[in-house]
This record gives sequence, structure tokens and C-alpha cells, in this order.
Amino acid sequence: GTENVAGIVGLDAAMRLAVEGRSHRRDHLGQLRRELLENLDIPDLRVNGDRKVRHSGIISLTMKNADAAAVYFNLNMMGITVSKGAACASGKMEPSHVLSAIGCSDQEAMNTLRISLGLSNTSDDVRAILQELPKAMKRPHCKGNVIKV
Repeated sequence: GTENVAGIVGLDAAMRLAVEGRSHRRDHLGQLRRELLENLDIPDLRVNGDRKVRHSGIISLTMKNADAAAVYFNLNMMGITVSKGAACASGKMEPSHVLSAIGCSDQEAMNTLRISLGLSNTSDDVRAILQELPKAMKRPHCKGNVIKV
């Protein structure tokens, strides 16, 4: 068949941009991650994985005395988008096999939040997470108030 010349040229341009901006993205996300981890002072909160050898923009946090579903709900209500568990278990009601593989119990895996930082995030966003996360961990979940879509 006929080759998709426009697609090939577009892929080449996208690859060039990705390679050229790689170090900038890594440095930017690494700085935000460092700001978050260096200022994260919450008892009973564990950072999963190695603090230095990791994806620059992803932070996995396990909470010992808070319900991840409630914290997820509370943060999202405050305009801070986070995810529960690990990406490989998104949308599933079971513990992530990745979190289990790094030593999390089923309960710990279910009480894990994932913060994903991107190029559009700033130090202000990190400060907002640092300010609102402790509040979200203390605020109760709206039990019984189920919103049907």
C-alpha cells in the first residue's frame, strides 16, 4: 500500500521535539518532585520506591491512618487531581500487583495515592498539595452521599 508520508513526517517532527525537550522536562519535573518530597512532613505517610531513582513526575504515597478513597475525594473537591493506587491498577477494586511486589500489604496498596506532575505544574501547585494533603487526610469522606450519574 501507499506509505503515509504525512504521518511519517509528523512522527519525525514529534520525535525531534521529544528528544530536544527531554532534559528540560526531566529537570523541571525533578525540581518539583524534590520540592514536594523535601517538604512533605506528614506522620504515617510513606513514599514508595527509591526517592532518587524514579520517574521524575510520579510520586506514590501510602497512608497508614487515612482512607485513600476519602483523601482522593477530598483532594479532588479542592481542585487537586490525584489517583488511587498504581497506574497498572486504575479502575480496579483490587490491590495493585506492582505495589504488592514492592512490599505493600493489600491494605497499604489500597491506601496509596499517586501524584503525577507534568510540564504545566509549578511550584505553586506543589505548595497547594503540601498545604491541602494534610487537611484532606483529616477531613471525613461524605459517607452515604452517593451521587448517581
